[in-house]
Amino acid sequence: MKRIFACFFAIVMFVCMPVSARADAGGYLMEYGSASFTNRRGDSGSDVRKIQQRLYNLGYLSGGVDGVYGAKTQAAVASFQSKNGIHGSGGYSGTATRFTQALLFGAGAIPAGSSTKRGVKYYGMHSVYGFSTRSKNGKTITMSLQVQNDTFSTIDGIRLLYWFEDYYGNIVTNQGYNCWDSYRYGLNIGYQERASFSIDITPYSSERSRIAYLRCIVAEISYTTGEVYINFDPNAYLPSLSAYQTGWA
Repeated sequence: MKRIFACFFAIVMFVCMPVSARADAGGYLMEYGSASFTNRRGDSGSDVRKIQQRLYNLGYLSGGVDGVYGAKTQAAVASFQSKNGIHGSGGYSGTATRFTQALLFGAGAIPAGSSTKRGVKYYGMHSVYGFSTRSKNGKTITMSLQVQNDTFSTIDGIRLLYWFEDYYGNIVTNQGYNCWDSYRYGLNIGYQERASFSIDITPYSSERSRIAYLRCIVAEISYTTGEVYINFDPNAYLPSLSAYQTGWA
């Protein structure tokens, strides 16, 4: 397990009791702490240089590393995304989102010359119902929600990502971590069936006084066919889950 930077992911095990955990070192957020928020064409600086160097090392970018996010870097990022199965239909192809960077800097990144290609299809049609937060003892809140499958494929696993922010939108840590996730596997959810999540969250007392909002997204859905939908971009919060008072601030 590893500390990661903010914004968002979550899978609980196939047993019905939800299990909350820091985003795991073996998962998609492996190197999330090393990723800046989002980099795109027109940006420049040390973050872009780091992205370019990694793309160069993996064989996606040729030529010099100049710290300028131009057409060649955009094309290299798009190529990496395609090979690693992480660019979706939201118009982020060629943009180094935090999730793209998480895989780019992770040990599981597939290099350009590999015959392997991560097969990801972006179904991800789902609805969220009954999102609520409830204080248990003034120190712990319980976050509850239901995720409904709106596709004709069967969902095997769901991953949530959640984090706290203050009134100004700054990340507030939870037990020293910027972002937590929760997993559910073995769900076998058919069309218009639902999975329920109930997660207890207990920040340190020094953190609670700064917290104003709890934010959460359905970050990943895996299907029994082996395909995976990933909805992980800092700018893609679910509107129905975007801001909720915690009562601590």
